[in-house]
Amino acid sequence: MSIWASLPDTLLLWQQAHPLLAPLAFAVVFVLLSALSLPGCGPLALMAGAAWGLAAGTLAVGLASTVGATLAFLAARRLARAAPAPRPGSRLARARGWLDRGEALLERGGPLALVWLRLVPIVPYPLLNPLLGLTRISLRGFVVPSFFGLLIGSLPWVSAGQALSKSWHAGGLDVPSTAVAASLFVLTPLLAARMLRRTAA
Repeated sequence: MSIWASLPDTLLLWQQAHPLLAPLAFAVVFVLLSALSLPGCGPLALMAGAAWGLAAGTLAVGLASTVGATLAFLAARRLARAAPAPRPGSRLARARGWLDRGEALLERGGPLALVWLRLVPIVPYPLLNPLLGLTRISLRGFVVPSFFGLLIGSLPWVSAGQALSKSWHAGGLDVPSTAVAASLFVLTPLLAARMLRRTAA
């Protein structure tokens, strides 16, 4: 726990000494982990909440997540364009049919469907960005809704990091901030699932 408590303070001290380098290094690491679907984004989001607070931490995580997601999206799209067309009846052809149904869902729901899809654990995050890269969705149609979805999705993590930091420095559980973080973790996917059903209906 003492290691956790020292990380945000270390980040803040480093930021004071290097006001441009610290957030840039944080962003680069987060973008790489997000783009490659490697573990570590959750702890980084917690640390952002503890170091920078809810507003700045959420914005930093949302932007870095969006850049990483976009890189994965573009990589999948580039590979898909270079790949040969699937043969009828093959597994790739069946996968293409599944993607077509996903595209129809996004077309019916519009940009909001992707916003809510980001918040509902229907498709795992490591698969969602490459799969969307295989669809015909435009880059702008991917980036803008993804940013808002990832911004909302980062709120519970950043809020939890802030709550942990407050609890540690207070020497006990900070009930209000902990209750807010727990509520966000529970309510965000539930409300998003309800909105996704309404948007895509």
